[in-house]
This record gives sequence, C-alpha cells and structure tokens, in this order.
Amino acid sequence: MVLFAFVAVLSVVACDDSGSNDKDKDLEVKTQVYEFVDGQFKFYTNDKDNLNTWWYFTKANDTVGTLSEVVIEVTKNSGAKSYGSGMIFSYGKDTGDFFVFVINYTGYYSVQKYLDTTWASNIIDWSKTSSSKTTLGESNILKVTYDSSTENYSVFVNGNKVNEFTDNSITPTDTCGFFTYVAPEEEEDFPNYPVDVDYKMTSPYMLPGVK
Repeated sequence: MVLFAFVAVLSVVACDDSGSNDKDKDLEVKTQVYEFVDGQFKFYTNDKDNLNTWWYFTKANDTVGTLSEVVIEVTKNSGAKSYGSGMIFSYGKDTGDFFVFVINYTGYYSVQKYLDTTWASNIIDWSKTSSSKTTLGESNILKVTYDSSTENYSVFVNGNKVNEFTDNSITPTDTCGFFTYVAPEEEEDFPNYPVDVDYKMTSPYMLPGVK
C-alpha cells in the first residue's frame, strides 16, 4: 500500500473551545506522525516542531473513479479537543484540491475546501451537533455521500445526517484519506500529551486494508 502524506502550517483554526487531558505523563518525544498499529492507521506526534500544522494521508490509486460515499471511523485519544480530525475527499491527484470533513471533541464539525493551494472559505462553518461523541478515546463514524445527478453532498455523524451542500469547483473523485490538525503551542501540551488519533476507512476502500 502506498500513501501520500502532506503537512503544512496550520491556516484554519478549529473553534474557540479548548480541551485538555487529565493525566500526567512523561513521554519520549516522537517525531514519527503516522504508522499502522493493530489494524488501524495511527497519527501520533508530540514533537514541538509539528505544532501548528495540518496533515493528510491518501491512498495512491492507480485509477480514479467518481465518489459515491466515503466512511471513516476516527478516534482521538489525546491532544487538544477543539482541533479537528477526520477525512479528506474528492482529492485531485493532479490539482491537489480536496474537501475536508472534520469533527472535534467539543461537539463541532465543519466542511472545508482546499483549492488552488489555499484554504477557501468554509463550506460549512463549525457547527454544533448532538450526534458526536466528545470523550477522548471514543470513536466517531463520519460519512459523506455524493449524488451525481444533483451534484449534492450529504454529511453524516454517527449515522445521522447533519448537513448537505453543493459545490462543483472540485471534481468528485473517489480518492479519499485521513486528515488532522495539530494545534499551536498554547493549545497543546507537548511532549506530555501527544496528538494521538486512530483511523479506519471502510468505503470506498478498506484503509489500512484490514478490519
């Protein structure tokens, strides 16, 4: 399996609420930010060089089709609760454009757009939902569906439709992946409390490829 990984300086702030962990630990600094652990894709860093960044990871598809749906399970185990993790979808291999659907652990979600190497205005601003789980270590299931006849996207949190939108500025490809924000220094507590996020994708393909 081949994955593309990308990092950039954080340019979109999640929301005003912040969260913290409640256990003291003394951890070794770890710069490796992704690995496969127990059948899951894990993002992990407590390196201060990675503060104030955003990351995404996609599968390198040999062929690209049209998006129908994408489903991931995301579990944030530690890190700033107000900074989101989730998925990218409709990734353009040639353009680098994509949409982001993220959820944080203060009960908010957002849909964002990266177009022409810059963040555009949010498609869906950070919005409260009662469908999300907000305790670190609990899993949230995120789903996006695309109706090609109407060019309409629908977004779901834990099986509940929370919003929809139409946007034809990005080709709706089935190349998808994982996304996370790492907060600035004032929001994180590196190296004691890492940003630790587990992911699984079940549609449109299995990633990391095992259940």
